[in-house]
Amino acid sequence: MKILLVCAGGFSTSILVNKVEKWGKENNQDIEIQAVGKSAYSDVWEKYDCILLGPQIGFAKDEIQSNVSIPVENIEPMVYALGDAEAIVEQAKSIIK
Repeated sequence: MKILLVCAGGFSTSILVNKVEKWGKENNQDIEIQAVGKSAYSDVWEKYDCILLGPQIGFAKDEIQSNVSIPVENIEPMVYALGDAEAIVEQAKSIIK
């Protein structure tokens, strides 16, 4: 599974990337994950199965969804704040068809 995390600048989600990668290894899950800023998603989205948005740019969901052909969802603020890697992986699995 390949997940693209998008936030305002791509920096705050780097913490989540590390947590999800660690969780994936510990749970034998094949997960590729990358964090980018909103200005960069259009260059890389085709390599991914879904896009998850940081709460700070959740307002852009419809705009981003209209520019890509993969599912786009907002990460719940509490999941994001806690860095809940398992919840993020489960969310991604639930939207990938």
